[in-house]
Amino acid sequence: MGRRRVKRRINIPKRQSRLEKRFNCPVCNHENVVQCTVKKTLMKGFANCSVCEASFACDANKLTTGIDVYSAWVDECCKR
Repeated sequence: MGRRRVKRRINIPKRQSRLEKRFNCPVCNHENVVQCTVKKTLMKGFANCSVCEASFACDANKLTTGIDVYSAWVDECCKR
């Protein structure tokens, strides 16, 4: 007598949601106009608004992403 075969589930990898690259401007309040970039060679993060030409720069490390630069800009605006 043989054992019954066990059906194994095939592991399907879950898709990770992509990080946002366009954000709302904290100065002019337009939506999806701020683009954040991180220059790893310069160790700097930059955020620029395409409508009001507001810009922000901050120090970055190898783990910094665009959302980190944007949140640093929002924190700086809230301090003022």
